[in-house]
Amino acid sequence: MKHECETGEEGFTLVELLVAISLLAILSGLFVNTVVLSQRMAGVSGRLVSSQEIDAVERYLRRDLRQVFKIFQLDPKAKKLHLVFRGGPDQLDLVLSANIDVEYGGLRYVSFLIDESGDAGPRLITRRQPGGALGENTVAVKTSEVVLLENISSLSFRYYGTGEDKGRQTTGWFDVWGAVGQLPRLVELNIVQNVEGHRTERQIVVDLPLAR
Repeated sequence: MKHECETGEEGFTLVELLVAISLLAILSGLFVNTVVLSQRMAGVSGRLVSSQEIDAVERYLRRDLRQVFKIFQLDPKAKKLHLVFRGGPDQLDLVLSANIDVEYGGLRYVSFLIDESGDAGPRLITRRQPGGALGENTVAVKTSEVVLLENISSLSFRYYGTGEDKGRQTTGWFDVWGAVGQLPRLVELNIVQNVEGHRTERQIVVDLPLAR
């Protein structure tokens, strides 16, 4: 039952105040739960998108690296042939056959680079140019560039095969591949992600048929 204050205005009963407080508590709880659920769904969505992007990169790498050509080129300074395949932790250069779905026939000089110049983490970039331009350094060469992967915490390449280690022939994993006159058997791309404070790591390993 409502009562009148000294000012003559009607007030609220204790029951009505308790009901109003209960409604506010329920609405606040619903709002907090909605925000938390939205954040979790956003995190799950981000993981799913990243996983799909990595799957696409894996297919791209497998398609390209399995078309590698073992080609030697004359080094005018050293006056000897060297293999057109250079691999480092942040860059891979090699010669591939053209992708007949989107390119004309012939060979392509292809680079996979890990670009760390951005603020959002390293990106995996690929550059392609016609095979006739191998070894040329000219702006007239038409080079296409595509970003394959971005917003990743860490990216790095490794190479497995028989190479030189301190002057001896050794079979194992190498961070750098280049001086030897043969292709590695395997190329690995290591991808590290930090999503919602959780670290996930994934390796894409591709075998090179011509190295067998």
